[in-house]
Amino acid sequence: MGNHADAAGAYSVAVGFLSSASQSHATAVGATSNASGTDSTVVGYGSEATAAQTSAFGSYSSATAQQASAFGNSSTASGTQSSAFGASSTATGVASVAVGYAASASGDYAIAFGRQSQATMQSALAIGQSAEATGADSVALGSDALADNSGAIAIGSSAQAHLAGTAVGRTAHAYGDYSTAVGQAAAATGQGSSAYGYTSVAGATAASAFGWNARANAVDSTALGFNTNVSAAAISGVAIGEGAQTTASNAVALGSKSVANVANTISVGSAGKERRIVNVAAGTLSSTSTDVVNGGQLYTANQRVAAAFGTTLDAGGQMVAPSYMIQGVSYNNVGSAFSAVNAALSSTATSISNLQTQIDNGSIGLVQQNSSTKVIGIGSSTDGTVVDVSGTSGNRTVTGVAAGAVDATSTDAVNGSQLYATNQTVASLSATVAGIAGTTQYTKVNSAGAAANASGTDAIAIGGNAQATQSGSIAIGLNSASTGTNAIAIGTGAVATGSVAVGAAASAGNGGAAFGDGAVATGSNSAALGTNASATAANSVAIGTGSTNTVANTVSFGSAGNERRLTNVAAGVNQTDAVNVGQLQSAVAGFQSQIGSLQSEIAANQQEARRGIVAAVSAAPVLMPSARGRTTVAVNAGYYRGQSGVGIGISHRLDWTTPTVLFGGYSNGGGSEHIGRAGMAVEF
Repeated sequence: MGNHADAAGAYSVAVGFLSSASQSHATAVGATSNASGTDSTVVGYGSEATAAQTSAFGSYSSATAQQASAFGNSSTASGTQSSAFGASSTATGVASVAVGYAASASGDYAIAFGRQSQATMQSALAIGQSAEATGADSVALGSDALADNSGAIAIGSSAQAHLAGTAVGRTAHAYGDYSTAVGQAAAATGQGSSAYGYTSVAGATAASAFGWNARANAVDSTALGFNTNVSAAAISGVAIGEGAQTTASNAVALGSKSVANVANTISVGSAGKERRIVNVAAGTLSSTSTDVVNGGQLYTANQRVAAAFGTTLDAGGQMVAPSYMIQGVSYNNVGSAFSAVNAALSSTATSISNLQTQIDNGSIGLVQQNSSTKVIGIGSSTDGTVVDVSGTSGNRTVTGVAAGAVDATSTDAVNGSQLYATNQTVASLSATVAGIAGTTQYTKVNSAGAAANASGTDAIAIGGNAQATQSGSIAIGLNSASTGTNAIAIGTGAVATGSVAVGAAASAGNGGAAFGDGAVATGSNSAALGTNASATAANSVAIGTGSTNTVANTVSFGSAGNERRLTNVAAGVNQTDAVNVGQLQSAVAGFQSQIGSLQSEIAANQQEARRGIVAAVSAAPVLMPSARGRTTVAVNAGYYRGQSGVGIGISHRLDWTTPTVLFGGYSNGGGSEHIGRAGMAVEF
C-alpha cells in the first residue's frame, strides 16, 4: 500500500512510499522501510529488518542479525538475539541488551541500561547514566560508574573499579589489583587492599582501613576507627580506636587517640594521656618467657628483694628504707652500711699488721700457750697494743686463722675468706651505687660498628658512629650526626646542624625541621614533612612524599608534575586567608548571575530597538487618491534582523479644487512597539 510499495514475500505486508517486504511473513510499515528477513517486522521511516525473526521500530531503526530487536529512532541491533531499546541505542554483541538513549552493548551477553551507558566486553553489565563496564564480567552500577577490567565491580555514582577491584559507594575508587573500597569516597589503591567507610583510604599493598576517614598507608597495615591513621613508614602497623596514630613499623596503637611511634611496640595512650592495662593474667616466669607480668607478680618480686635487704614494702609497693647497725651507728641504705663495714675491716687489718710486726721483732715478749686451756698467749705479760709477725724477709702470712665473730662487740680476728666475701659484696654494691649516684653529663649507646660519640654536655648518642657533639644534642641511629646546640638527628644517616632531622638520611640545617626518610630542610627556618620532601628556601614548607619547595615564605604540597589538591579547607575569613573552591564558585556564580541579568537587559533592549526599526520600516506610504472624495488604504510589511512588522495607512482626498489629502497610519514591530501618525498633504 503506497506509491512503489512492494510486498513480494508470501503473506507479506508493505505500507508506505517505497516500502519493501521481500520475504515470507514480512511486514514493512513506513516510507522506505525494508523487511527483508523471514518473519521480520519494521515500523518507521527508513527502518530495516534484514535477518530472520527480526524487529525494528522507529525511524532509521535497524535489526540486522537473527532474532535481533531494535526499538527507537536510529536504534541498532546487529548481534544475534540482541536487543536495543531507545533512540540511538546500539546492541552489537551476541544476546546483548542496550536500553536507553545512546546506550551501547557491544560485548557478547553484555547489558547496558541507562542513557549513554556502555557494556563493551563479554558478560559486562552497565546500569545508570553514562555507566561504563569495559572489562569481561565487569559490573558498573550507578551514574558515571566505571568498571574497566575483567571482574571489576563498581557500584555507586562515579564509583570506579580497576584491576579486578570492587568499589561500592558514591565516588568510591578501587585502584589496586583485587582491592576493595566500600563507602562514599572510599579509596583502595594498593594491591589486595581494603577500605571500608566514608573517605577511608587503604593506600598500600595488603593495607586495610575500616571507619570514617580511616587511613592505612603502609604495607600490611590496619587502621580501624574514625580518623585512625597508619603512616606510610609504619609497615605492618596497626591503629585501633578513634584518632589512633601509628608511625613506626610493626607498632600497635590501641585506644582513642593513642600514638605508637616506636617500632615493635604496643601503645595504649599518648604522652600525657597514658592508660593502665587491667585484668592481665599472671605471665609465665622463666628465663625464656616473653609474657607480660601483672602488678601482683611485680609486688611479689619487690617483697622478695625487700626481704633480701632486711626490709619491707609500704602500701604502695615501694621498698621501705632499711636500718643497719654497724659499730653502734645506724645506717638506712645498703651502700652506706657496707662502706662502714669496709672501714671497720680496714681498721682491723691495719691493727693485725702492726701486731704481727711487733711480734716478729720481739718487742712485746714471747708467745705462750696455757697447758690446760691450750690458749696461746702472745705477750700476755707485757704491755703494748700491737702484734707484729713480720721478719727480716718481709711480712708473713698468718694462716690457719679460724673465722672470727663479726658483731658490734667482737675483738676476734677475721680470716681471709671472711674478708673476701665482704669485699665481694662491697664491690658489687659499690658498682650499683656508683651507677645510681653518677652524674654523667652525656650518654652514648653503641652497636657492633664504630663507637658512638656523645661529646657535648648533656648529649645523647645511640647507634654505630652516632655523633652528638654539641650541648644538649641528640643523635640516634647508625651514622647519625647532631652538630648544633640542642640539635636532634634521629634515623640512619640523619644529619641535624642546629636543627631537627627525623628519618633515614634526613637532613636539616639553619633552624629547619625535616621529618621523613630522605627529607631535606636546609632553608632558614624551613620545614620538610614526608619521605624525600625538600624545603631549601627561607621560611619554606614542603608537605607530603616527594614535595619540593624552592621559593621563600611559601608552602608546597607536591612537585612539578606531581601536584596535590588541598582538601577540607574551611572558608576563608580574613584578608590573608585561603579561599576554597566553594567560595570561588559562589563568587563566580554571583558574577555569572549579574552578567546573565545584564545580558538579558541587553537582549531586551536589542529586541526593543529592532522592533522599533521594523515598525518604522513597516509604516504604509501616503498615497494621493485618484479623485476628490476618494479614499486609499495601503498595507505594508517589514522584516529586520529576526523581527517582523506590519503597518496600515489611510488617505482621504477632500472635495476641494486644490488637491488636498488627510491621512493617518499605524504600524507595529511586535510586543509594545507601536507607531502612529496623522497629517495633511496639499498638491500645488
